[in-house]
Amino acid sequence: MNETTINEPPSPDQELTSLTLLALNKTIHTVYASCPNSMWFGSAKKQKCFCRIMHAVTWSAEEPNAITHCDGQFLDN
Repeated sequence: MNETTINEPPSPDQELTSLTLLALNKTIHTVYASCPNSMWFGSAKKQKCFCRIMHAVTWSAEEPNAITHCDGQFLDN
């Protein structure tokens, strides 16, 4: 019987990889902060994250949904 290994998703404390979040000086504790499928945009007052997999805004300053796990980061686009 073959064993399946499940990779652990990045922790919310993982270093940010989004240059937009770094430029906005924002620390956002959600899996989307380091997901390669996330597209961040905003200004100093408003920030949003768009998921290219789900085709939806998954995080915004108005509705800060702190998602901690998502399989989208493992999909190869």
